[in-house]
This record gives sequence, structure tokens and C-alpha cells, in this order.
Amino acid sequence: MLGTYLLGVQTGLAVAVPFGPLNMEISRRCLRDGWRSGFAVGLGAVTIDFLYILATGLGLAPLMQHRAVTLVVFLVGGFLLGRLAWAAVKDGWESWRGRNTRAQELAALAPAGAAPEAALRAYGIGLAMTAFSPMTIAFWATVPQSVVFAGRVPEPREVFIVGVGVLTGCLAWVLFFTGVLSALRSRIGARFFAAVSVAGGLLILAVALRFVWQALRMLAGAA
Repeated sequence: MLGTYLLGVQTGLAVAVPFGPLNMEISRRCLRDGWRSGFAVGLGAVTIDFLYILATGLGLAPLMQHRAVTLVVFLVGGFLLGRLAWAAVKDGWESWRGRNTRAQELAALAPAGAAPEAALRAYGIGLAMTAFSPMTIAFWATVPQSVVFAGRVPEPREVFIVGVGVLTGCLAWVLFFTGVLSALRSRIGARFFAAVSVAGGLLILAVALRFVWQALRMLAGAA
């Protein structure tokens, strides 16, 4: 089963490494609040990825691709990303204007990072962003069945081993990514943080608008 496990690790890295809204939010949280919050966002995403690979292996891919499920995911995902985009742009603007400087933020934080309550909220954001991501659902509903399990019905033990591999690959990326960001955190200035935050917010907003547009198209097609 070592080959099966390693295939799961590769699949986890394939879904975790590409830079999109989630990795952008991890970057913003890690630079603003410290390693704990950035890691918490990533851990929330990893939790959903693990559950989705298990769901796919247990034959729930058709449910994940159901039209009603897709519509809800587009709408909720668009709303959630819209709120995160606004928060990111607002953080960046305030930092640029000097109302929320990096020096003030770092002075207010403990060396270990954000408070447990903030980390718990960040974990919830990671859960929601991944659970209501149409791209993530499409990946897990198609790739494992066609590539990992080669179009056959896997045994429950095989599904679990692949899931553990996915968990390992995703966690490895989150640990590496947040570790690099944490090392750079004390060396960046307010203007750099502002640029990252605004750029991330605009990227997330573009994805949110795309989700809403897709949902409207689905509703128009059903009318």
C-alpha cells in the first residue's frame, strides 16, 4: 500500500500548491496575525480535502456534482469570498494610510502569533472556503475516481490510505508555506503588506464574481 499512500501524497500536493484564493488568504492571515492564524486557515482546508477524498472514494461523487449542490456552492462560495475580498482590501488600505501599521500589529501580537480565538475563526474560514469552492469540489469529484482509483470501485481500506496520503501532502505544503511566510513576517513593512492584501483581495473578488456569474447563468438556464 506504499504506492497507494504516495499517490495520495502527490494528489494532496496537486490540490494544495496551486496559488489561488485559499493560499492568498493564508498569506494575508500569516503576515497580519502570525503563523498560528495562517496555519489554521490551511488546516481548515486540509480537513475538507480529507473529507472530500473519502466521500469520493465511497461513491459520493455524483452527489457532489448534483446541479442543486453546485448552485448552492456557487452562491455561498461567491458570498463568502466577497466578504473576504472586502476585508483584505480594507486591511490593505488601512495599512497603506498608516491607520494599521505593521509595527503596531506586530507589537500587539504575542510571539507565538494570534490568540486561540482568532486561530479558531481562521480555521472556520479555511473550512468554509474549501467546502464551498466549486473548483475544489470539481477536483475531488473527478480526479480521484479517474486517476487515483483508475475508474474502479476502491476498497474502504484503500480509500482511507489515499486519504491519509492526501492529508500528508496538504499538511506538508501548509507547513512549508506558512513557515516561509512566518520567517519573512518581521521583515516586511506596512506598504508591502498593503500591496499583498489588496492584490489578494482583488484576486479573491474576481473569483467571487465568477462564482456569482456562474450561479446566475445556472438560474437563468433553469428558468
